[in-house]
Amino acid sequence: MSPEAADGPTTMTVRSATPYLFFNGNAAQALALYERTLGAKVEGLQRYGDAPDVVQCAELDKERVMHAFVRIGEATLMVSDVPPNMTASKGGSGDLTEGPTRHQR
Repeated sequence: MSPEAADGPTTMTVRSATPYLFFNGNAAQALALYERTLGAKVEGLQRYGDAPDVVQCAELDKERVMHAFVRIGEATLMVSDVPPNMTASKGGSGDLTEGPTRHQR
């Protein structure tokens, strides 16, 4: 359902969006890859073992990434491993682009 003004639908301008990528236990490896290949900088990282409720976290899951804030150039990205009792959905897709091509300007 979209908001509508008296004279028709209105639009909203989105100036930026931050993608949030979910992994099945290999977010740390993805972060290392982004650092190595894209020059990404991890500016914030919390692991499941860092959370106050670590009593409910199995020892093997304490190193999983709960939240990571990543900067790649001027872009930002959030990364996380899904909770240990869940599975990240499959079949999604995403593209990484540097900016508009000469023909898109």
